[in-house]
Amino acid sequence: QQNNVSFDGDVTTALLGAEWSTHRWRAGAALSRSWGSGVYADDQSTDDAVGDGDLSTTLTAVFPYARYALTPRLGVWATAGYGWGELSLQPHSDDKEYTPDTTMTMAAMGLDGILLAGGADGFSLTTTADFLTLETTSEAVDGLASSQGNLSRFRLGVEASRPVSLANGSSLLPSMEIGIRQDSGDVETGFGMELGAGLSWNHPQQGISADLTGRTLLSHAEEDFQEQGLSLSFNWDPNPTDRGPSFSVSHSLGAATAGGLDALLNPIAIQVLNADPQRNGQHRFEATLAYGLPAFSNRLTMMPGIGLALASDTTSYRLLWALRPYADHTEHTAQDWQLSLEAERQQRSSTGVAVDHSLGINFSFLF
Repeated sequence: QQNNVSFDGDVTTALLGAEWSTHRWRAGAALSRSWGSGVYADDQSTDDAVGDGDLSTTLTAVFPYARYALTPRLGVWATAGYGWGELSLQPHSDDKEYTPDTTMTMAAMGLDGILLAGGADGFSLTTTADFLTLETTSEAVDGLASSQGNLSRFRLGVEASRPVSLANGSSLLPSMEIGIRQDSGDVETGFGMELGAGLSWNHPQQGISADLTGRTLLSHAEEDFQEQGLSLSFNWDPNPTDRGPSFSVSHSLGAATAGGLDALLNPIAIQVLNADPQRNGQHRFEATLAYGLPAFSNRLTMMPGIGLALASDTTSYRLLWALRPYADHTEHTAQDWQLSLEAERQQRSSTGVAVDHSLGINFSFLF
């Protein structure tokens, strides 16, 4: 909804791409086709073309792109795009249809990867930076003026970490992240800066690890908007393979605790301005217990499990099951595929709200 005009609809997109790569170069192109349909309404308007009616669009676009590896772990990339299509407006007040042609142009470039690799005991620095600009236009037709919209976005994130080895064979990994984002144009706009920090402890011989992470929004264009988060997690996996028991537990307070690189740079970061301001006080507790069993003449691992999630207003119970090739973690064996099922029962604390049941099936294949 924008001012007095509301929109409701859906978009379907098909995407086909091809890619070529060498040791340092990667280049390709993607072709997309999108179909959209919906309705619009403005009860306060006296313009028949705007008042209320049906809206549909089609757009065909091509996106060439390229990436060059400056080092084995650091690369620069660029992409461009051009699209063409048609917009259809059909006011409910008459039978006339407006069908202006539309175009879309975009360009983006960025850099991401490891600036400084410290190895097992040195200082490491990772960065992500990119810039995007996009413009859409529709031509003028009889009875309907032309329109134009644009947006631009700049993002920059830096993460620093340095592992510390301890005498008992365990290690600590402190890290710090900072991210900034500037959005301009005709959609959500604003500037934000976010800081995240974490401390991870790992004892490979015992199969135990623990993480403490937190983040806070240092500044935002909306002065009254504040966001903080803190989480603690513990994992136990005593077997160097994927067989046997494994257990994980976590507790979080407030917003998601991913730091600047994952939170502020996420495309939905600005949209949370419309969320419930009380969410920063929410608690969430999660626990998962699983056991890996040999299957099919010891070639596969079957892993049943159970899970529990407690939040301020919901309680969820999960039954888990997964099947995948046997993996020895000490040899870093890659999993070629995995089939997993998850059944969940979720009930809310509010009275009169129905209990939700869901079943998820997922299959992944690596080639």
